[in-house]
Amino acid sequence: MAENFYADTREKAEDNLEYGSKKYFKQSFKNYADIVEKGLKKGHGKLTQSDINILSRRFNDLKLYDFDGNDKDVASAEKQMKSIVKEYMINKSIKSDGIDANIPRLKKKKFKDI
Repeated sequence: MAENFYADTREKAEDNLEYGSKKYFKQSFKNYADIVEKGLKKGHGKLTQSDINILSRRFNDLKLYDFDGNDKDVASAEKQMKSIVKEYMINKSIKSDGIDANIPRLKKKKFKDI
């Protein structure tokens, strides 16, 4: 009887570890991606090589540790990565025109608020 009890406990513990690991990798990616994306949307954030390295490493960890095969978390992360690239390209095109990227973003925000 004791053997059966410990067998069930071991499976539950492994499930908890998998759940906690996946949650950690998901939250780790999301937190960092939110910071980068917020900075880019405000126009004063720069996307550096270290940001790209950190995001790609955390994204790969999320894909690698997708234990249950649910692609919803990975799809959400891919969507956020595309959004970051879009914001970077917008800032790059604004800066190539010789304008500070922060100024058009502030004007756009003011018009939306009115």
